[in-house]
Amino acid sequence: MQAIILAAGLGTRLRPLTYAIPKALIPVLNRPLLGVLLAQLREAGAHRVAVNTHHLAGRVEGFLQDNRPRGLEVLVRHEPEILGTGGGLRSLGQALEDQPFLAVNADMAYTGVQVVSPRMLSWLPAEGPADLVAAWRHILAQGEFLAARVVSGHFWQDLGTPEAYLTAHQKLLSGACPGLAGFFPRMADPLVGEGTRLEEGVSLAGGVCLGRDVRVGQGTWLKNTVVWDGARIGPGLTLENCVVGQGGRVTVSARDEVIV
Repeated sequence: MQAIILAAGLGTRLRPLTYAIPKALIPVLNRPLLGVLLAQLREAGAHRVAVNTHHLAGRVEGFLQDNRPRGLEVLVRHEPEILGTGGGLRSLGQALEDQPFLAVNADMAYTGVQVVSPRMLSWLPAEGPADLVAAWRHILAQGEFLAARVVSGHFWQDLGTPEAYLTAHQKLLSGACPGLAGFFPRMADPLVGEGTRLEEGVSLAGGVCLGRDVRVGQGTWLKNTVVWDGARIGPGLTLENCVVGQGGRVTVSARDEVIV
């Protein structure tokens, strides 16, 4: 089996978090999302995966060099100009053997996994950006068919906004999807990464995931908060519904995002 992962997106809905890290590498329970997807594809039987890059491409390519699962061939196609869902699928599909392949988005906001026939590529423009949904509509208008199967009992969760990202962590930390446990070092609340230090009087009130080498100051209180690797949190703070990333903090209150 072969597959593609569409990982070139800008992650605009997650800004400012994605100014410093591409969306494909945002940590989920302290593991980069792209690493989770590669591990899932390898377990499902994939032997070759093609990944596209654009935003902060060097970071994605560096991660792939150091973290590809054993026995999995990973091909990288860089997009100097972002090609969209259709153009990215076309570029990656051309890098694979002339056989059907799986297509997965590196945000899962697009909650589905496509099985793509190489014939699909002929319905896309030969070059430049393209929209996959527009291609589907064109195919249907020409009397062709798209097949679909609705599945149940699986964990689908958008990660594309700070609210959704926190919701995913709350669900995973609460044990909502034990079937994913094998893809993470552990699933526990709180989840505290290696080398992280909590000073005296720190309280973790639930839904807390701390990355590696985090420092939390004396007397600080955290709830429903995700803190990325290497972050420093001062003493005496109260943080709830927060993502503390590289270079900033996003506080989620109702549907508003406040950069502090």
